[in-house]
Amino acid sequence: MSTKKPFDFPPEMEREIFETAAIRHPKMICTLLLVCHRVHVWVEPLLYRVIYIPHTSSPVLTAIQSKPSTFLQLAVHHLSITPVQEAPKILLNCSSVHNLFLGGVVTPDILDILDRMRVRKMSITLPLPLLRWPEQALTRPAFRHVTHLDMYQEENEHSSWVDWSSLASLPALTHLCLSETMASDILHEVLAECPRLVIMVTAWWNDGVEDVTSFAETFTNTDPRVVLMAVPSYSEDWKIGAEGGDDFWARADTFVARKRRGEVEKNCFVLEG
Repeated sequence: MSTKKPFDFPPEMEREIFETAAIRHPKMICTLLLVCHRVHVWVEPLLYRVIYIPHTSSPVLTAIQSKPSTFLQLAVHHLSITPVQEAPKILLNCSSVHNLFLGGVVTPDILDILDRMRVRKMSITLPLPLLRWPEQALTRPAFRHVTHLDMYQEENEHSSWVDWSSLASLPALTHLCLSETMASDILHEVLAECPRLVIMVTAWWNDGVEDVTSFAETFTNTDPRVVLMAVPSYSEDWKIGAEGGDDFWARADTFVARKRRGEVEKNCFVLEG
């Protein structure tokens, strides 16, 4: 005769229940860890699913440095690192990351590591001076699987499509975001030479609503894929997307879909809010 209690769940169902609760309500994870040993084993990796490291004194940095690489390889899917000096070691231990934000310039040693990964969403800061960086970096395996690419330029260094023509050869790229100076220089060529693009965003970080309006007033292209938008806080927006919410990419997708359905005027390019 079975000794199973009437309300016992099979282990696989029990695990699914706890993992679903943890994913849907991340703030509950620390509480769930205390339930029992088996739940701790199931749920702890989900605590590390999204890693956000804004500075070298971040307690999160200390926490992940205490974990074995075998654990981090499976656990970490979304990674944001502002202190790029920490990036090489962290990336080596978190090679399954598919959503990556690097708050500083992508150095050659970082690219060497990214070449061995399959990052699909990538946000990077461009080096200054730019020199041959686009030609040398975009042709590497690091960008082969990237579908969403956000490139930020801290200063107004102008370039031409000759510098950025490698964008057209990225096999998986469907979403591209450029800062204002880059868009002013190459936006029309990107739209013409990258037919696989679904969304072309020009973004102003940390608000910039007035700048969006000024840019839109001089914008003459009629391509419906274009979205001009201000984002009040990039770090908060990134975390929202990493946790399954609507980040600026998702909002741009919805906006363009509404334009294609005729719910928004075709000549409207500014996404507000």
